[in-house]
Amino acid sequence: MYMGDWDERLPLADSWMEGLTPYVHDPEAFHSPALEDSHFGYALNSAVAGHTFTEFSSPASVVTFFDSRVLRADATASLDTMPTPPRYITRNTIAYLDGHVQDEITDQTPPADLYQESRTRLKRVALGMAMYGSDYDDRLPFAGKWMDQLSPYVTTANSFRSPAVELANPANYGFALNQGIASHSFAEFDNPATMISIFDSTLLNRNATGPTTTVPSPPRYGLNNTIAYLDGHVP
Repeated sequence: MYMGDWDERLPLADSWMEGLTPYVHDPEAFHSPALEDSHFGYALNSAVAGHTFTEFSSPASVVTFFDSRVLRADATASLDTMPTPPRYITRNTIAYLDGHVQDEITDQTPPADLYQESRTRLKRVALGMAMYGSDYDDRLPFAGKWMDQLSPYVTTANSFRSPAVELANPANYGFALNQGIASHSFAEFDNPATMISIFDSTLLNRNATGPTTTVPSPPRYGLNNTIAYLDGHVP
């Protein structure tokens, strides 16, 4: 409604609550219910503030408002201010530019489905790693830049994100490269079917590289973490 009155423009940074107040009849809507009444807890994504709706080609994937650690009124912040661990045990509340709120469509997603989606994503990445190796003298990608190096071979961008981690905070990733194989050659490993390459990790940054001891415990999907092996299989 606000954008309809203001030439498709999104509200401004640090004044968005005032801008939206005439359109939001319940003032409690600006308060995260998990917080005390004196705090707010929602932030406007700084990357969209003041822009026009038409600047974004995929509004269903653009975050507008979200649970944030910035608790003041009119908070405007980047997505990395989402609470970690999530405010609601397994997830944060996230609204998108097309108007949908993540929890409205994901509450019914069974953990088993998320695990299968995670396996599918990691299989794409493992295949991309094999293609990368064939172009670079059988060499594996480098620590701290492996996602960047594999991106030309993995055409689905969200494949680099653990779906469970993405659900809690779209700014995080959640897969890591095994530091024991980074920049080595495939030929150095006698039994690639038992050598872990990429895995669910508690390291959440892009291009995360670390030891396999950073796998989540308890596992991210009930009894399972997602793990890819050097031969490309994901059990």
